Amino acid sequence: MSGIGGGNGGETRGNHWIGRRYFTRHTRFWGYVRSPGQSWDKARLVIFNEKYKHQPDRLPETVASERGHGFDHNYEYRLIGRYSGNVIYDPNSDKMLPEFVLRDYELISETPGQLFPGRQYSPYKLPPRN
Repeated sequence: MSGIGGGNGGETRGNHWIGRRYFTRHTRFWGYVRSPGQSWDKARLVIFNEKYKHQPDRLPETVASERGHGFDHNYEYRLIGRYSGNVIYDPNSDKMLPEFVLRDYELISETPGQLFPGRQYSPYKLPPRN
């Protein structure tokens, strides 16, 4: 699982997670989630359960403005929530992914650097790993 940038060893530990939005058109996963201080190679690609809180980019998937679904690709967030223990199938990506129950979020950065250094991003291609 190489190729994924490291986490911030100076991150505050606590009852939260660090999430990085990874947008791929027509899929239902949200992005990668890891523990504070953990490197991104330990992160898990997740699907959000939005029972308590909608994901940050919960906007129409087809809009005329720039602020549509997926506008926040590569934004980094502090997430409050938990893994439910359920695994959800995303038929568009053909992946079985852990469900993360989102309770709240806070934007950390709109420009945190590349999640996959050396790889060119395309909104039409699946991420290089689960």
